[in-house]
Amino acid sequence: MTWRRPACPLMGPTTRHHRVNTAATMGTSRFRVTHKVGVAVGSHLLTSAALTLVFLSSGGDGYSFPQGRLQSCTNEGGNVEVGFIKENPCITCRCLGGNVTCEQELCPMTEACHLVLAGQRIRPDSCCEKCKGCQTSLGQYSDGEEWPDPDDPCTLNHCYSGVVTRSKVKCHAPCSQPLPAEPGQCCARCPGCQASGHVKPPAQNVTSERDPCLICRCGPDGTQSCARRLCPALSCLASETHQEPDQCCPRCTGHRRVTPGSPGCQMGKRLYDSGQQFSPDPCTNCTCQGSTSVCQRTSCPQLACQRHLQLHQPGRCCPVCRAPEPVRSVCRHMRRQYQDGDTWQLTPCITCNCTHGRISCEMESCENEPQCGPGWHPAKLAGRCCKQCVEDDAVCTVFGDPHYSTFDGKIYNYQGTCKYQLAKDCADKTFSIRVHNDPRNSRFFSWTRSASIKIGDLRIALRPKKEVKINRKTVTLPYLKVGHVAIVQDPADNYNVLVKLRSVGVSVIWDGDSFLQVRVPPKYKGKMCGLCGNYNGNKTDDFITKRGRLVKLTKRFARSWKVGGRSHCSAPRRQFRRQRKRQPRPCAGDRAARATAVRQCNRLKAAAFGDCHAKVHPASYFKSCVQDMCECDQKRSCYCEALTAYSHACQRVGVPVHWLNGTDCAEPPQCTGVGSSAGCSSACQPSCAVPQPPADGCSSDACRRTCACPDGQLWHDGGCVPPHRCPQR
Repeated sequence: MTWRRPACPLMGPTTRHHRVNTAATMGTSRFRVTHKVGVAVGSHLLTSAALTLVFLSSGGDGYSFPQGRLQSCTNEGGNVEVGFIKENPCITCRCLGGNVTCEQELCPMTEACHLVLAGQRIRPDSCCEKCKGCQTSLGQYSDGEEWPDPDDPCTLNHCYSGVVTRSKVKCHAPCSQPLPAEPGQCCARCPGCQASGHVKPPAQNVTSERDPCLICRCGPDGTQSCARRLCPALSCLASETHQEPDQCCPRCTGHRRVTPGSPGCQMGKRLYDSGQQFSPDPCTNCTCQGSTSVCQRTSCPQLACQRHLQLHQPGRCCPVCRAPEPVRSVCRHMRRQYQDGDTWQLTPCITCNCTHGRISCEMESCENEPQCGPGWHPAKLAGRCCKQCVEDDAVCTVFGDPHYSTFDGKIYNYQGTCKYQLAKDCADKTFSIRVHNDPRNSRFFSWTRSASIKIGDLRIALRPKKEVKINRKTVTLPYLKVGHVAIVQDPADNYNVLVKLRSVGVSVIWDGDSFLQVRVPPKYKGKMCGLCGNYNGNKTDDFITKRGRLVKLTKRFARSWKVGGRSHCSAPRRQFRRQRKRQPRPCAGDRAARATAVRQCNRLKAAAFGDCHAKVHPASYFKSCVQDMCECDQKRSCYCEALTAYSHACQRVGVPVHWLNGTDCAEPPQCTGVGSSAGCSSACQPSCAVPQPPADGCSSDACRRTCACPDGQLWHDGGCVPPHRCPQR
């Protein structure tokens, strides 16, 4: 209870009074002292004539305070003795702000504390009395404490209001073939942690809504054990108990004061002598030991019927199921009819079922976000209530002269100048990606000149300078085929071309020069082939040729994935070899060119990437960057591909970087075919998902400058579509 003083006294003809309980909940309460009978200020009234301390309703609803004035004082900060309360140890008065202000200590009388030891304080300077615990042959236990038997893990002891309840754990196995209990544990385990059809995280208790006494716990090994909780014996009368509808056990209401050290055990209205045995109910046999009742309670079996169908018969300990009512075979909910035994999802977090014509629902709660290991991340899946650990997509990157990083993380260089199979679904043939490399007037290296994607009846060609062709026809971006393919220039990624193959979950990024990135979901694990490897989680076997042989040499592996004839190669292989033998290595002897390359590539080690260095080491990207710059045409900024590749690697480990400022790599905004101006992005502007976004979501801080849709169109999949082309929601 929190008592607060209003800004000013309220005046009126009536006052509602309540006496203050000096043994209330934990904390302190302040009130002001007045020296006129019936005078009230704040939320309390001290009537010196009656010498009583009363609580006054804080105004409103027809109640107000009578007129009066405060008791003044001069010893600022010092204690003040108020005649009729100075002997009360729970009330301390001080002089604050020129007025007498009193504080009352509020005692920790919790629901579990039913018996209070009269005269025994929780601290020497406190007015609050202690709760009575349980004194046993094994030691003293606090009220509410629970501990297992040292010799039998299936026996539990519980101390409540001076009574020790010993009971056997009643296990419940919700599976047909349970595993044995762990050492030191009582109950058998079931594989998997299922509740309401969903997987629960480890170390979490789950209580069934059908039976709140049935508790299951998911262990760290992914198995769960279930047991039915047994309620402790109560020392109070049945008329002094209370039980919430969703709680397993009743509890005693109110508090009783007992004399410390007094012999005998109080159970209900009776006092039992030490050593006396008694049975307060058919399930309980007790023995009075000193002043503590030690009770053995019978554990009842888990019944197949729900709690409201269980019947307690006089003189019997355990309930039985009521005689079944006439079976109703269907349930009706939200204008739908369900057959007996049907289960359905009301929402992703609520599961309902139909049992004998009754609908019962269970709600799943998400307490903590799961902690996922490397290569996994928490995500909320469609139809699931809580986030779960989901495996990361695999990424293959090609950049520079070119440098390759496979789906499994193997890094290698290959300077072939032909057309190659980069990545392909070799199991189901759902999509294929090829790249065409050429030397670009280089004596030693090649660059990725273009890429082609094949999916269904679409042939997507990614050309230099971000030109895109669909089935040999140049298209203006964005290109949208709702539910299948979306091709846009991503403003968040330097306006690089982003191809989303929606039907298969694959995406491709192309910068129009030599950077290409392919992202595939985990469903393609073990199905891929090509220069990006086989995606099986093992980078040591990525060099598998088209004929299925594992080789060590990069050339043998890469050449096996060449597609097309010699006409698809930009330079004859023999001539390329002779030139390489005769000419020196790039930057060899040209210190100025190497210094320029190192200076430009040192951006990888600058502060813009500083937060990423600990997670992705920049050494291999720096080496590739210098190599590319040494061979690069002076008219091109060849360090951009290495910086782009490194920034994407940083983003995959959760470290976004902003590196474009001060470089020649930034692309200007391009709004061709989208809108007439650069405005707020999809987070602010109307979209198929949110046709009318709230105004407070479109503040200047929430907006990112990008292309806006013209009037009458909605943002979807990175482009603008008329409302009738939005997918059905």
